[in-house]
Amino acid sequence: QLKIQLPNDQTKQYSTNTQINHDFSHDKSHEYYTLAMNDEILSEDEILTHIGILLMNVQQFEFLLSQAIKQVFAEKEELTKEKILSEDKRTLGTLLKELRKRTEIESDAHSLLSQVLKERNLFVHNLIHQEWFDTATKEGRGKVLEFLMPFTYRLNQSIRLFIAIHMQHGDEIGFESEDTKRIKKERDGELKQYLPHTHKIRKKANKSGDGQ
Repeated sequence: QLKIQLPNDQTKQYSTNTQINHDFSHDKSHEYYTLAMNDEILSEDEILTHIGILLMNVQQFEFLLSQAIKQVFAEKEELTKEKILSEDKRTLGTLLKELRKRTEIESDAHSLLSQVLKERNLFVHNLIHQEWFDTATKEGRGKVLEFLMPFTYRLNQSIRLFIAIHMQHGDEIGFESEDTKRIKKERDGELKQYLPHTHKIRKKANKSGDGQ
């Protein structure tokens, strides 16, 4: 089982402004690339390291999304140990389709997740086939950063939002995992700004009227 980690922001050397506004439509991702261009371009080793960390963060996001579907947005009859602990082989696209079936998603959060899916698919499947992908030259690395920085920004936003969703759910059911305790202790201030946004992805009302 993948241990939940709140990712360090690899782009913080270019921007310390990680706060979000009242919605996710105020996309600051361009700031990462703009500020990066005003600084020294990363070396080839630094670019490749960034790509490796970004891949792990993609896996983290997919895990968080899978667990949200299995626990936070699941029906009572689905909450079994076997289902929760079972390996989830669904792709990110399939997981997001399932999320949309189970939840009401506000437009700004929907746009964020849709963009992450698009960028994730290019990153995982086609990055090295892009004509601009070149880590050997400074100019090429600048082009690579032009893609990587906005993707990193949006992916990290999504991870933080879903960790906040898990944290809120834990508070509601009176359960706090060891991962949640550790994250709260280490990065509580960083996540607090995401808690007011958890309503943007909320479980659909039970049409059967159960629990009323």
